[in-house]
Amino acid sequence: MRFISILIILLLLTLKADNTRCYSIEILTEKYTPLNFRKLNDEIFPNSCKVLKIENTLSVRCGCYQTKKRVVEIYKLFRKGYLDISIKQTSRHRFEKVN
Repeated sequence: MRFISILIILLLLTLKADNTRCYSIEILTEKYTPLNFRKLNDEIFPNSCKVLKIENTLSVRCGCYQTKKRVVEIYKLFRKGYLDISIKQTSRHRFEKVN
């Protein structure tokens, strides 16, 4: 019985972790400087894209998709307009709107 309880807890923790992460398309990265941050925020990117500061790097990431299959479909569309793009896993909270 104790073994089953531990399995259930591990399963619930895994499901919770899956809901905190998503797949995103990274279309640009640059070293963080205040000037680069202002420049990137002045650029016009697709609506699903955000300029994110992650450690000492600025990253433009687009979308927050639950499945790898879905992000690959979108990746094919972005690949036509951007060079050197990649698929990244990221924290879902980075794409939540702040009121």
